Amino acid sequence: FSYLFSARSIGMVHALPIQRSGLFLTNYLSGLLMPMAANTIAALLVFLAQLGLGVVSISPVLELWLSLNGMLLFFYSFAVFCAMFTGQILALPLFYLILNFLSAGLCWLLSVLISRFQYGLSGFYLDGSAFSPLFQLLTRFRSWEDTEYVEIGNLSGWSVTGCGASGWHWVALYAVVGIVFAALAYLVYRRRASETAGDLITVRWAAVLFRFGVGVSAALSL
Repeated sequence: FSYLFSARSIGMVHALPIQRSGLFLTNYLSGLLMPMAANTIAALLVFLAQLGLGVVSISPVLELWLSLNGMLLFFYSFAVFCAMFTGQILALPLFYLILNFLSAGLCWLLSVLISRFQYGLSGFYLDGSAFSPLFQLLTRFRSWEDTEYVEIGNLSGWSVTGCGASGWHWVALYAVVGIVFAALAYLVYRRRASETAGDLITVRWAAVLFRFGVGVSAALSL
């Protein structure tokens, strides 16, 4: 979607005889399928390594492939969603980074404020990690393996008898949320004005939220 950040480029692209639905699907799928193909190649290489070692186990490879693509679907769709609200390409990664940690940061600031001024709540803490996807996946989604000690002749050591991943429901949840973000991004793109290329915020109601959000965040920080 790089053409959205240049007035000349967006004017040229939107003058083509292609509906915005076609433009959105083309750009969205082309950006999504490239890293998905890389994930598929990585899973196939792991499977080939298993074949070479004679320890074929399809389940862990399938879990690897699904988990990578599930997280990709969310983070990529969220990035596309953020791209629809700004006309400056340098602002896009900044918005993307801030929104990934916004809830955790605001809850931490509120916790510090309340614990300093409210008597009896010195250890008060608001947990906002549920709405911080990166933090949530790093803490909830884990790999595991079962091992046993074996002795074969003069050789002994620990052998892996099983492996997999836990916290699957978080990956599945964020994948579904990623689909929702993609649908919302499409709706915003259909109504986005071409003249907003170069603006910090391209949607009027989002500009109001941005103004008050920055004010509240700055006030809490101070």
